[in-house]
Amino acid sequence: MKVEQEATGKDSMSKKISPKDAAWPVVFLSSLSVAIWKMPALLSAIRDGAESSATISALTASVALIFLLVSIVIGTITVRPIFDEIPPQNIFDRFSMFISRPSLLLIVVLVAVMIYEVILRYAFGAPTIWANEMTVWLAAAIFLLSGPYVQQQRAHISVDIVHQAVPRWLSRCFDIVSTALLVLFAVAIVWGGYAEAMGKFVNWETLGTIFDPPVPATLKPLILVMVVVTAIQGIANLVSDWNKVVNHDAVDPSEIEGIKASLAKYGMAEKGQSHV
Repeated sequence: MKVEQEATGKDSMSKKISPKDAAWPVVFLSSLSVAIWKMPALLSAIRDGAESSATISALTASVALIFLLVSIVIGTITVRPIFDEIPPQNIFDRFSMFISRPSLLLIVVLVAVMIYEVILRYAFGAPTIWANEMTVWLAAAIFLLSGPYVQQQRAHISVDIVHQAVPRWLSRCFDIVSTALLVLFAVAIVWGGYAEAMGKFVNWETLGTIFDPPVPATLKPLILVMVVVTAIQGIANLVSDWNKVVNHDAVDPSEIEGIKASLAKYGMAEKGQSHV
């Protein structure tokens, strides 16, 4: 019986990030930003009929949505693992890996907004009216977009001491139960939140503040979408890992080298202090 052994589950040849890896995520975020900006006009045109003043905005939103779809399709097809990511095994892995790339860029935007607010608030005494709500909006989007990726990388927190101690057939049963619970959770979330999410999206509900961003209109539907995608990714993981035997005693060589380097650095520091 041929056994496939997975020591670390990661590609031994780490790949460095390149500008090509950011191209389609940038198109994704740019298209999404324009679509959100012009979405009220598109929804109004669909619901009430387009007026001459709103036709251009509605058309812009439509074009942005087309570019958004194109970026998702091409980005999913061309995405590649970077650094020590687990390589994708199927189209679901590729989609989860691609959808994480915009979240990486959003972290940069989030940090930039926070730095901008701190400088204006404490250096010039002129805080913004939008930075706080923007950071909350971005942080929530990052959290949601990262869910499928964490599932695909098997990077979620899990207490698997029992899973490792039992025979493979029983660990498969554990995997089936955990995946079934994840799917049940997704069904419950969609069942209970679909009407509310669609209502907030169709009415393009905003926060009602001075800045007034469409946080409810965007995050509520995104929650449902990402929960469903995470559940689908869990099923894809179950299928991909069904015949894999993980060696839990294996150690990542890069971790060993890192520990050696840390010990060597610590030893040199101790040696220098003893001479002093």
